[in-house]
Amino acid sequence: MATPLTAARLLAALKAEGVTVREHAGWRTHNRNDKGPWGGVNGVVIHHTAGASSLDLVWSGTASLPGPLCHTHLAKNGTATMVGHGRANHAGTFARDAHQAVVAESPVHPRPDAAEPVDGNQHYYGIEIENLGDGRDPYPAVQYDQAVR
Repeated sequence: MATPLTAARLLAALKAEGVTVREHAGWRTHNRNDKGPWGGVNGVVIHHTAGASSLDLVWSGTASLPGPLCHTHLAKNGTATMVGHGRANHAGTFARDAHQAVVAESPVHPRPDAAEPVDGNQHYYGIEIENLGDGRDPYPAVQYDQAVR
């Protein structure tokens, strides 16, 4: 478990890896820290946005799920936009056994047991990759490359 990186260190780490980064105005203080603790951090959760032109959605969220919905939004053109720092509404709950497998860096992950959920929003960074998620919307090479970085 690691202490979350400061906004400046997170930005520097991404740039050092060659990620094309853009900063959304206000991202460094845009969070849901009032809903619970942020950290220690154990990993990264990556989702697809299930939509196009989704930057505003991950910033603002919805009436039932306020933003930020991730820490980083990755557009089709490979631009990683920072939209939040701190707790974000991106991971929900994890099964304790699945979370413990991540913590232990286990090469084998158990079938998740919904008993004793762990707050994923506390323990994971979140990246939303712009994609419809329908099996027909491709991930361009530049987007894939930036996600790997």
